[in-house]
Amino acid sequence: KQPAAIAAQFLCSFPETTNWAFGGGTKQPAAIAPNQELPQLLVQMQRLAMRLYLTIPRGSTLHGFTVAQGVAALVSSGIMALDQQARIVSHFWLWLTALYIEKCTPSLVSLNAQGLEAM
Repeated sequence: KQPAAIAAQFLCSFPETTNWAFGGGTKQPAAIAPNQELPQLLVQMQRLAMRLYLTIPRGSTLHGFTVAQGVAALVSSGIMALDQQARIVSHFWLWLTALYIEKCTPSLVSLNAQGLEAM
């Protein structure tokens, strides 16, 4: 890996960075472990990816949304061991945090029963 990639991965692993990147409303787990909370974390990540795409409809944000769907499909398929599921979710969480930082942590649209609205 390049030194810049290692540094970015290190910085995105801090819960404080995630909290700032996602606008203060999201808490990163201290460690993503293979447990029963993994499905809830996947739903949260998918919502964050979808909200980012709806706020900034670009290729990179669409990629984030489609990767979120792929990660969820892989994890729910049962073809991977639990530790592998936790590892792939952890890597995606870091990547999604970096994408939010790249997009300057935008004010996101809100997803609710009535549709979309700016936050």
